[in-house]
Amino acid sequence: MEELDDIANYISKDSPKYALILVKQIYEMISHLEEFPKFGRKVTEYNDPNLREILAFEK
Repeated sequence: MEELDDIANYISKDSPKYALILVKQIYEMISHLEEFPKFGRKVTEYNDPNLREILAFEK
């Protein structure tokens, strides 16, 4: 969580609003992991079916 704080602090230097939006989005996605452990897409660079990635913002 310390890394998330560091990221939020860095973003908030330019935009406190978007730093808060990003942190809320990440916490919301994390909250789904216990119920949906296979949420997200597989990381194809690693041969581990349990390793997933979730993008905070997709276009």
